[in-house]
Amino acid sequence: NARTLCKGCAFCGTYGLDADDHDLLNTKGKLQRDVKLIMDEKGMKDLSGLYEVAVVTGCFNREDKALEHLLMLRDALGELGFTGELKYLGSEITSDKALDTLAERVAPFSLYFTVDCFTRRDQMLRPNKARMTLDQTRDAMRRAKERGLETSMTYILGLDPIMQAFWQDRME
Repeated sequence: NARTLCKGCAFCGTYGLDADDHDLLNTKGKLQRDVKLIMDEKGMKDLSGLYEVAVVTGCFNREDKALEHLLMLRDALGELGFTGELKYLGSEITSDKALDTLAERVAPFSLYFTVDCFTRRDQMLRPNKARMTLDQTRDAMRRAKERGLETSMTYILGLDPIMQAFWQDRME
């Protein structure tokens, strides 16, 4: 997705990198064009040997945009022979309606919530990510699992003060 849309978390330098996203992969045709270039480069006739594709981003900023992209991705890659698992790492997808859609139309699918830290979330994370509490994340994971979706979360070691102290003591 477009790096220029990422508002960035305090610990992440990705949003500060030069964004080369002038030609967004926001249509099935554009996405397939770029995937076919990679396939040609790797000598692949189709994507049947690929077992997973991960979308790792904080750049959608809205659930409907993330869901729309995942639906388009499943369709575009499916036409190229991909039947493997789609994975999404983010924090935007939480509603029952979106989870139902993923289970019905995108599976096999795994949803990884970007928790990143347990404390100081309002200081470390961008606002729309920090607004999702740990209880809300746990609830969304439960509801996703009820629909047969795999779930997990990411945690970044060292962002919480207790972990900073733990590692600092060992580095001295």
